Amino acid sequence: MSQQAALPAATAQQGALPAATAQQGALPAATAQQGALPAATAQQGGAPISFGFTATQTFTDNRNLTSGPKRIDSITTLSPSVRITSRSGRVQGSLDYTLNGVIYARSPATYSLQNALDALASVELIQGYAFIDARASISQQSVSALGLQGERPNSINPNSTEVRTFSVTPRFQGARGRGLSYEVGGFRFDANFGASVSGSGSIGNEGSTGARTALSYNGGLRVSTSFAWDFSGAVELNRNVSDYAGGRKTTQDVLRATLNYRPQPDLRLFVNAGKERNDVQTLDQRLSDTWGGGATWQPTVRTQLAAQYEHRYFGPSHSVSLSHRLRRSIISFTDSRSTTETTTGAGQTFSIYELYFQQFASLEPNPTLRDVLVRNFLQAAGLNPNQRLTGGFINRALSLQRTQNLSYAMQGLRSNFVLSTFRTSSRRLDTISAAQDDLSLVDVLNQHGYSVSWSYRLTPTSSLVVSAAEQRTPSRGAVAGNGLKSINVSWGEQISSRANASVSARHARADGANPYTESAVTASLGIRF
Repeated sequence: MSQQAALPAATAQQGALPAATAQQGALPAATAQQGALPAATAQQGGAPISFGFTATQTFTDNRNLTSGPKRIDSITTLSPSVRITSRSGRVQGSLDYTLNGVIYARSPATYSLQNALDALASVELIQGYAFIDARASISQQSVSALGLQGERPNSINPNSTEVRTFSVTPRFQGARGRGLSYEVGGFRFDANFGASVSGSGSIGNEGSTGARTALSYNGGLRVSTSFAWDFSGAVELNRNVSDYAGGRKTTQDVLRATLNYRPQPDLRLFVNAGKERNDVQTLDQRLSDTWGGGATWQPTVRTQLAAQYEHRYFGPSHSVSLSHRLRRSIISFTDSRSTTETTTGAGQTFSIYELYFQQFASLEPNPTLRDVLVRNFLQAAGLNPNQRLTGGFINRALSLQRTQNLSYAMQGLRSNFVLSTFRTSSRRLDTISAAQDDLSLVDVLNQHGYSVSWSYRLTPTSSLVVSAAEQRTPSRGAVAGNGLKSINVSWGEQISSRANASVSARHARADGANPYTESAVTASLGIRF
């Protein structure tokens, strides 16, 4: 069962760190005084609720991202926002919501309203026993990796949709006798509304009025105990039900026993074995064996290596993660092969926010306080927390995905550098499903790319950011792939404690099934009150 449903994705791969890591630190204690962080860091608190408003003006030479005659346009985006935080007591979490109203000067009737939400919360109902973890998000995502790729809302892209997801995980845990503990809980809801797509290689959808694409439930029971001689064990029973709109409903049951051995304080070895029953690849329920093992090694508070292998009904499944933090930098590598049971984010990679969330683990172990710290830092550095290498695609059936990520982030006294590369390979696992998505057009969908960002603090209140990225989806058989290269240069100024301004210029070039070139200049002014 997922215990970090309310936490950023990077937490699961980072693993638990002892409280003492905060004192050793991946960053010097004087960081905030050196201008790398704003004064209002997570530790210093701040207002529990704040409001903001941003006005953005974009001038583009290719509003529709087309290879045909270009349409020059001026795009106005008005964005009221609200941020709510709770950092103490039994309810901890944060909520960031922005409503983007987009108006096109040459087509006033073609306005749009777009939502952006990132909310997480952890509620302790009964101290030490009953908890509820929840997370909600609304974002723009590519419907198809084979369709038109490009910026939105700064352009009109029919291959983009507003994705809404919500998850809630009730957990009950506690101890029963010496060395015996239990945990029960888990529920997840995943929804997507308003998917629409057109153009070469497009995928059918439920229509522009919006529809639910999937409902998932995951629940189970886990009982663990400790033995002598550094041994411990656990038995868990899990059920996962996935119901895809336009596809079909599948059920997976897993009964697994795990034996752990800790020969050294920094090394944990484990093996597991069990049975699983599902109807993913057949119409009726089939029973199969599952077994595997792995190790977690943390020789220092800054270095962690975790590796796991498991034989499943679909073949081998594995995950490898390595992270090493220096005083001002972090290098991270992940390699995993596993099932994708949700509809959104298939093929997506780490965001800059998730990378720095790992980097700041030693500075602030508390995830809620670290969330505030990272967002304040990225805002001061002029980095986009949501920037990803690829927009992924909408998945409408259970699939199998291999993902590899190599990232490096470095923080200097006045500059910050981020380099990230990725490679993904996805194929449909539920071959019985008749759902239409990218994996119904190709047997295997491969993607790879890189992103690099450099920011420099010109003065205590201004910064310069230069970033470049490339993503590529190779052709597969008769289905054409695509590629996109982009470069962006921006300057930001903190006018006052409540106001900031920025100016940026970008150039993008796409090839393959949907070729185009686009250049744009954007200016924005934001205030918080």
